[in-house]
Amino acid sequence: METRATARKKASQQQARRRSQRPSQNRGEQHHGEQESSKPELPTQAAASNAAAIAAAAQPGPQAKVNTRSRKRRAAVMQSPTANKKMKPVPMLSGLWDVLPPELVDTILDMCTARQLAKLETTCSYWRQTKMIANIAEVRMRAVPRARGMEPNRKVHENYTSLLHFVLGQSAAAAQATAVAFGSNHTASLMINPNLDGRTGHHSLYTFGRGFYGQLGHGNYEAQATPKQLCIGYQICIDQPDMEEEITPAVVACGNEFTASITRRGQLLTWGLGSRGELGHELPSAGEVNYPMRTLLSTRPNLRIVSVACGASHLLAISEHGCVWSCGRNMDGQLGNGTFADGMQLKPVVGIRGQRVVSCAAGMSHSMALASDGSLYTWGGGKYGQLGHASLQAVQLMVPNQAIVLASPQKVSMLEPALLQPWKRVTSIAAGGHHSCAVTVGGEVLMFGRNKHGQLGTGDFTDRWRPTEVAPTYTNQGREHFRAVQVVCGKQHTLGLLANNGRVMSFACGNNVFGQLGLGNWQPVNTMMPIPSLQSKDIVALQAGDFSSAAICDSGNVYLWGRNDCDQLGMGDNMSRSSPVLLKGFNAVHPDKTLRKSKRTAPRMRPSVPMPPAPPKTTQTNKLASWLSGGEVRREEEKMDGDTTKKA
Repeated sequence: METRATARKKASQQQARRRSQRPSQNRGEQHHGEQESSKPELPTQAAASNAAAIAAAAQPGPQAKVNTRSRKRRAAVMQSPTANKKMKPVPMLSGLWDVLPPELVDTILDMCTARQLAKLETTCSYWRQTKMIANIAEVRMRAVPRARGMEPNRKVHENYTSLLHFVLGQSAAAAQATAVAFGSNHTASLMINPNLDGRTGHHSLYTFGRGFYGQLGHGNYEAQATPKQLCIGYQICIDQPDMEEEITPAVVACGNEFTASITRRGQLLTWGLGSRGELGHELPSAGEVNYPMRTLLSTRPNLRIVSVACGASHLLAISEHGCVWSCGRNMDGQLGNGTFADGMQLKPVVGIRGQRVVSCAAGMSHSMALASDGSLYTWGGGKYGQLGHASLQAVQLMVPNQAIVLASPQKVSMLEPALLQPWKRVTSIAAGGHHSCAVTVGGEVLMFGRNKHGQLGTGDFTDRWRPTEVAPTYTNQGREHFRAVQVVCGKQHTLGLLANNGRVMSFACGNNVFGQLGLGNWQPVNTMMPIPSLQSKDIVALQAGDFSSAAICDSGNVYLWGRNDCDQLGMGDNMSRSSPVLLKGFNAVHPDKTLRKSKRTAPRMRPSVPMPPAPPKTTQTNKLASWLSGGEVRREEEKMDGDTTKKA
């Protein structure tokens, strides 16, 4: 028994000796190939402080319950199988958001616009991790009819928030662009002057530039170096007693030397040069009209006009029923009525009946119309392929000098909606001098037509006879995925508003002889190049003229650049700009301000003026009033009838 006890004692001593000789396992001090001291591990200062904290938590006090809960949570984490793994921090809201019910947070987010949701998700990691905003954006995306079936491109880290921001941005750009229009040498814009219009909150139509043909509409033929308010409507022209009560301009468009505007009531007003019938006033040799004059449809004068587009010398208008009407020059069949005779009055375009047209565009000598189902119709001059019909190229090759024109609308077969996915269908169109553009629902850019100056952005100078996809993927860092929010065409240049994961950038390509690309130089480019000075601006819409350009910010600021030899930039001088310059003192009107008022809202009427008291009536006054009213005439006739009866 003693031997066994002695052996057991020796074994326990050897085991204790081996255990004391093992190296320390402190993770913060262990190195490969190194052994620490064989001394037994002593309690560290951190361990002592933790023990003191646990002991203090065990004491009764106001913090005992909180510390006990923290100790239990820490113990549960240490006992979990994933305790050794790196734990992701739980996203926490700042301020008092964490105490709000989730239902209230959802309600607040529902009240935010797509732009505000995108800013929240970009600036706060909580919203990205919880995906609350992404879920709201997905629900809103499903409610947009033309965006059904669209999915975010996960390969480029796109989510529903950025996709919703892009889709709604397309609609906002199309509406906001109608507030600015360029002619060859003049500009018209719907703006608010805080000094004049700030008191009432109403916007006005301002024109500036060359006025030789009366295209400014001020009742004269003088030029304007700065924006001047147009006398249209009684509220603006108080001194005009014959002016109608409420004429509020809602849309503006410009041709080469004429201007058109649609009022809130759907009335079309035109003024300027009308020698080819582009004003639609049915006057063969009208010459010039230097003030706004209403233009009526030939067969339906009471129909409201909802959209207007101006070419060089012709005009297209869309009525409330989706019918296209045209007037003006028709040498290349751009009126679409099957003839080549100029039209002095607005008449319907043949060949699109049965389709509801939602948008139209006009170039130098060609026209475009977009139907509600995504069908694209083109007609007019097609010498450079601007009509998008590949079959016309064979005609030009066979007969080089043959004029290529279409006197009636033809559907672009390559963009047939039945052959395309919903997000591949056309949602907006634009026409330049001799080139055209179509933007799909998914943001693809399709260019066709003349490319002499690189205005198609294809990287070369070859004309395109069929819609060709242009990938706007240029950045300083490399190739990225962009979706086109808006594309507008000038005479020889193109501007594009492109979105990349919620970031919107402005691009330009084409001729740059007057600095209309806004790149800070005068060199043309044949690829989509970003406009440097606009990257820090919150741009929502672009507009292009012959050799001038404009950008509208979300705040309403208007930037202009390009040709200015006729004061068409409104800067007070005639110096052209190669970089965007702010138009000081004016803000572009928001599209919501131009909508037609509800019928329940009382229209703005003239102030009631007390009538002067009537003078006292005399015998002569009574006789004169009786004679004017026909009383004396009737009595004389009755007397003559009585005498005739007696004689009979």
